[in-house]
Amino acid sequence: MRPPAGTMAARSLERGGRRTSAANRIPRNRTPVSIAAPASLVSAPLRPLIAGDETTFPEPEAAIPWAVETLREGSSERRFDHDEKTGTVTLTLLNDSGEVRDLDHGLVSASIGRELRTIHPDDPLSARGETHWSDFMSRNALSLRTEIRSSTYSDAKNFYPEARIEAYEGNNLVFERGFKEKISRNRV
Repeated sequence: MRPPAGTMAARSLERGGRRTSAANRIPRNRTPVSIAAPASLVSAPLRPLIAGDETTFPEPEAAIPWAVETLREGSSERRFDHDEKTGTVTLTLLNDSGEVRDLDHGLVSASIGRELRTIHPDDPLSARGETHWSDFMSRNALSLRTEIRSSTYSDAKNFYPEARIEAYEGNNLVFERGFKEKISRNRV
């Protein structure tokens, strides 16, 4: 029996395709699922329940915990301010990782992140974001620090991202780079 003209099966046969019965497409080790469309019933085989654990897993393997000496405890602060006079809302985030010394090789590291988000609720174009991240590393006489600052704001036509990175060895500036751009919003 040929499928009705214009159906996908008929087009497949016209291109030299082969019709395969549903029974031939079911893997031999699987039980077919039957669906009775008029009654909207799905009949599927049920898996027998098993008493107890079916599988056991070995204990998880983990690395030895990082051996550090805490030189300064970390802290985190989140502050929400509303300027009653101007109506500006400010979210200030401070994330200080603290300062630790790796007991294996002696490297001292620390990181402090400061984020500031401001907006006036009646003016979405007043939104401004600023970040300042400081990372520190030292061992013996070597002392390194990076300072990364970024900010962004927009007006009705453009975004204005700006960023700067500075790297220091001791107190000597050894690298700096920055950019300031104007990017069209393109209806965003």
